[in-house]
Amino acid sequence: MVNRTDWYPELSKLIKLGWPIFLAQSSQTAMGLADTLMASWAGVNELAAVSLGAGLWLPLFLSLSGVTLALTPLVAHLVGADRSSETPRQLHHSLLLALILGLIGVLLLNQAGPLLDALGVETALKNRTLDYLFAISWGLPALLLYQAIRSFAEGFGQTHPTMKIGLLAVLINIPLNYLLIFGKLGFPQLGGVGCGWASSIAFGLMLISGIIFLQRSQQFRSLNIWSVVNRPQSGVFREHLSIGLPIAVSLLIETSMFCAIALLLASYGAEVISAHQITLSISNLIFMLPLSLCLSLTIRVGHLELPIIKLIYIIRI
Repeated sequence: MVNRTDWYPELSKLIKLGWPIFLAQSSQTAMGLADTLMASWAGVNELAAVSLGAGLWLPLFLSLSGVTLALTPLVAHLVGADRSSETPRQLHHSLLLALILGLIGVLLLNQAGPLLDALGVETALKNRTLDYLFAISWGLPALLLYQAIRSFAEGFGQTHPTMKIGLLAVLINIPLNYLLIFGKLGFPQLGGVGCGWASSIAFGLMLISGIIFLQRSQQFRSLNIWSVVNRPQSGVFREHLSIGLPIAVSLLIETSMFCAIALLLASYGAEVISAHQITLSISNLIFMLPLSLCLSLTIRVGHLELPIIKLIYIIRI
């Protein structure tokens, strides 16, 4: 009979990895919650536009980011096998995939007009939603590139720096929302559209912070990540896609079940859409807890190369 106390140290390590991931994940959700609350101060119609826009861009982002999440187990496996020198190649390929997917995302978000027409969204609300999507779409490539950097760092077990970057983004996003929504300190008064521009700026700063972290980190400095850029290899891309695409599809299905409801409610008017968005923002925050535990478990399995029977036992505990 297995003594469960033997697994307490492992659980302790999972929690140690997991709580910074939880805060990092929650920071992105907190940005969405801040957008919801502050857009509501600008009016029901502004909040409804942000809600409809979030119902389109969030499922798209989460599904595309699923491809970059493949980098975490790939890097963790190499670290666990004492082959850290091979990890920069994985990062370079993930960044290229993230850039391509980000540009595709920009194109898709800026072609949402026919979908909103099909959902019966009134013209004024549709135009505000399209303006919001245009604003936030330009931050999507930066956010996906940052996700690749974050997945790389977390593959090494470096979860605290990405947590700090996420929290910094929230602290930047909130005052930017205030300035751009209400037109303070000489900035234009953009209403809910200001949330989109504020988020795009915050996403860009997250990417810059992630790059600076990789350059200055003592652990990554020895890897010479940027000194040699590897030529793209189809085999590495296939490796990323074979892991990342199933994750992407799973995330698309899971998030669409919630976000798509906002689109289905489009014909009921701005007040109903706004109420749904407030509820959804809170539930998203709660969902981050089990998701963070799963991500920390991925890192530990990669480092230790645990047999599947032990992995199942940890989950049961």
